[in-house]
Amino acid sequence: MVWCRGTFRSAGDKTGLLDTLTPPGPVSTVVLLVWHALDVVIACFAAFVSYVIPTVLAVEPSGVVSDGWQGLYALCIICVVVAIVSAVANLVPVVALVVTWIVTRCSCARHCGGTPCRTCRSGTADRWPDERTHSLACLKWDCTKRRVTACGILTLVWRVAMLLVLVGVALTTIVPAVAFVAQTTPGQSNYEGCDMVDPEMCALPFPSTFFLKQDNTTATGFRVNFGEKTLPKTRVGFISAKKYNQFDGFSVAGGLLCFFDDVAAPADSGPSNVSAYFASPNASTVIVDAETGERVPHWVEMDGLDTDRPLMILQPARPLRYATRYVVGVRFLKTKKNGTPVPRSEYFAQLMSSPNSGDRGEYLRQNVLPILERDGWEDSDIILAWDFVTMSSDGTVGRLKRMRDAAQAALQAGDVGFDVYKVTNHDCGAHGATVGRTIWGKFFAPKFVSKTRGGELLSGPYDEPVVHSGKLPVQFVVEIPCSLIADPTPSFMLQYGHGLFFDRVEVQSSWVREVANSNRYITFATDWYGFSRFDILTLLRVILNNPSHISEITESVLQAHVNADLMLQLMRSDLGHSKHLLVNNHTVVDTDAFGFYGLSLGAILGGAYVGMSSTLTRSVLGSVGSPFSMVIPRSALFTTLEPLFGATFFKKQDVRFFLNLMQMQLDAAEVSGWLTSMDKSIFLQTAVNDPIVSTFGAQFVARGINAQLVQPAPRTVWGLQTYNAPTTNDNATECVAIVPSEKHDKKQEPTSYYGEWLYSNVPEVPQDSKPADWKSDPDGPSNPHMCLREEAWGEEQVFNFLVNGALCMYCPAPYCTNECHC
Repeated sequence: MVWCRGTFRSAGDKTGLLDTLTPPGPVSTVVLLVWHALDVVIACFAAFVSYVIPTVLAVEPSGVVSDGWQGLYALCIICVVVAIVSAVANLVPVVALVVTWIVTRCSCARHCGGTPCRTCRSGTADRWPDERTHSLACLKWDCTKRRVTACGILTLVWRVAMLLVLVGVALTTIVPAVAFVAQTTPGQSNYEGCDMVDPEMCALPFPSTFFLKQDNTTATGFRVNFGEKTLPKTRVGFISAKKYNQFDGFSVAGGLLCFFDDVAAPADSGPSNVSAYFASPNASTVIVDAETGERVPHWVEMDGLDTDRPLMILQPARPLRYATRYVVGVRFLKTKKNGTPVPRSEYFAQLMSSPNSGDRGEYLRQNVLPILERDGWEDSDIILAWDFVTMSSDGTVGRLKRMRDAAQAALQAGDVGFDVYKVTNHDCGAHGATVGRTIWGKFFAPKFVSKTRGGELLSGPYDEPVVHSGKLPVQFVVEIPCSLIADPTPSFMLQYGHGLFFDRVEVQSSWVREVANSNRYITFATDWYGFSRFDILTLLRVILNNPSHISEITESVLQAHVNADLMLQLMRSDLGHSKHLLVNNHTVVDTDAFGFYGLSLGAILGGAYVGMSSTLTRSVLGSVGSPFSMVIPRSALFTTLEPLFGATFFKKQDVRFFLNLMQMQLDAAEVSGWLTSMDKSIFLQTAVNDPIVSTFGAQFVARGINAQLVQPAPRTVWGLQTYNAPTTNDNATECVAIVPSEKHDKKQEPTSYYGEWLYSNVPEVPQDSKPADWKSDPDGPSNPHMCLREEAWGEEQVFNFLVNGALCMYCPAPYCTNECHC
């Protein structure tokens, strides 16, 4: 290394620090500059990440830190402070290094008479004419020398802090996910308690009475009985059967799964051809109600998540009955390679052919085959047959109803208080103003879960008494539109359900505020625990670490439903009558006029809330779809989740199986488990070719509640009766007077409606059971999932239905259609 040396001692230099100058050469200057600049960049990035991520995930819309996140948020803020100080500490030598190099080079060149610095060897005083230049030259040296103190310690602290954070993330997510990376895909020998009728997977076919045991204490007389090593194995171990073994049967909505090697899906069996397929005398598959002998409408498809060895899915087109035994038969399947008949498995062939096949064969001959024979099937054609029992009503939704009743009892006893901690009065005179007042607060609900976020229920199996302990602070927001501020009269209250990974602040979206202002709605909302933005890390941890803990998500939703119900009751009582909802000493709350409006996830989960609520009688579910196990793998959003599941499970088959298994826990949390007992008036709005929530899921919901297809419609929908809606050209009073004027008359027979919108510029979404191939294109059509909610004609339909109970057609002929450019 080349140095420009001097032995000048300043008169003010009492320490001798400046005795020897060693200003760095060009190479060392660049190296040191890059080193410290990199430290600055990394520290700034660490500060940014440490602030933004916890702010997005932990800070409530009102500005307070969400319950359960305070510790993590405080740690992140400490990391931010340390990183900022470290950045500043490393910025000093960067600046000093640049200044040193410039000053010493200029000084050297000037005082050496133009001689290059590398040849300047004189140590006379005229080479360094002033102490200031000398001090600048040594500033970098001084900081470098003291890095073990101030600079070094601060840099070391934030590096250690970041390392600890990375280690923590690795220990909770990455390490468990790759702990068994050296292990090959487990064979059947690793499993126990398998059903050898379908040797591809231990728990196939699914669901099956093979995995039930008799239990006279349940409504069905059975209880699920998976073994400890029966369910799919992840890279951290087998899926625990504990939560599933609590139920008295299987899901009333989830698809049925089986496997045949090299099989082609039956012709004309997709979701758009349900009627022709399931009723055909030559149908390759049947699902038969063992009590009535009726066939269940369904479609058959191959799993789009696994194109190599796909499972066959038999998806019911409407929810099954509670506590009912169903028999499944499969025949006439052909191979894809050469079209030859698909053979029986070796074990199933033995059961069918040998009279000495034991209890399993005897059960098959006495309880399964006779049902298929009465349907016209020949034993010789059958390549697979089994049966299963669905959950009872109490097993599906009974626990949530008891949670609701316990919460209502606490409310009536005065044990559910509330606290309004922030009220913002907006300027309604401002251009484009729509909201006049925002009210932030929290109420204190009975706590049925172990933690505020990501907690499991405190109670045991569904048939045990519900347990709650302590109080759960539930955040809420209420908004009063400018139209009510200007003219305060008792008005309609609209409860809003937000979408996936959002929160209650979605009620403040510009389009919601505009609709509320135009129609004089008071809007209010709480969070969907389990699927809000505050639950993203919990979901990631569950998927990557241990999917057995998915109940931390599904059971949190049950608490969210209780919270929503309590919020509605508070708006109809103490909160609605409080000073915060008075405008010029006039109340703006009509406690008898209210409804629920959920969109996307807010409709999927909101449908369960509507079914549970003892108060709601009228609701709108927009962009709805069910069951979750069928809708989510079809969603374009699943492209984000699919790699996470892939990092956890050995096989893609296991991902599909887990989604259908999880539906057992989701039946009570989402709308599917409530459809057959729904006694409410509901308007379903959906967009054809929605890439986020499949329209097939919306049709499933519509059939489940016997909704009527609003005419004129862009297409026919099998299984729905039609309703010729009055148009705006008809008598206006007819459109309003469809139901009695008395608000929420529960004696009135509930009527539900299903309306589809067709966007002419949106490409068709394939019927495959895999994520929709949707990519945002600035020059192409917008997402119909988003366009639907902003349709002015659709908003008129929603308003008239919620407020008046009438369903009218505001779209111009021939039906509700438009171009999607939202």
